Amino acid sequence: MLGVQTVSSQSAATGSSTQTQSMGREEFLALLVAQLKNQDPLNPMDSMDFTTQLAQFSSLEQLYNVNAGVQGLSAYQQGMYNAQAVSLIGKQVVAEGGNNFVLAGDSAEISYELPADAQNISVSIFDEAGQQVAVLSPGSQNQGVQTLVWDAGDAASGVYSFRISALDAQACPVDVQAMLTGPVTGIEFSDDAIWLTVNGEQISMESVRAIRQ
Repeated sequence: MLGVQTVSSQSAATGSSTQTQSMGREEFLALLVAQLKNQDPLNPMDSMDFTTQLAQFSSLEQLYNVNAGVQGLSAYQQGMYNAQAVSLIGKQVVAEGGNNFVLAGDSAEISYELPADAQNISVSIFDEAGQQVAVLSPGSQNQGVQTLVWDAGDAASGVYSFRISALDAQACPVDVQAMLTGPVTGIEFSDDAIWLTVNGEQISMESVRAIRQ
């Protein structure tokens, strides 16, 4: 009986190896037709065998159509994902993997995530030269993503960074995760991933936690 796969074995001095080759729908149909043409009229193919082979071909055809549909859906989803990424240009994002932000006026937002409730929180802000320019004390805060607004006064516009220290109720240090905040100025598609340019750094789109106008 003709199968969906053909198997050939080769013996060598040291042993034997088996090679399996997948058969496509066109090859399967061609072999089935050839088998019907060349069968012995006095000893035709058993009806059960023929029905089984037709069922195999039907299954192969369905798998081919499903695979084509999945590939089309994947391409569509990737196109939508790319379009979504392009729409981020010019918007503010908050993302994991950084601790800097842009001051473009008299105030700026700083974001970070607390893994647990914390108190005695201190946020130190540094300019591009690494000089401390301000310290914020927001008091106690709950677990989750937090956003502070820094009233920068007459501080110069540019990229700033920050460092956070915090304690829990037992006065133990809390491992705060700082977040990068800034406008998306560029998009790059490479290595099957989407990279956003924020504050002069490249970050993956998957690291974005929030989008702001």
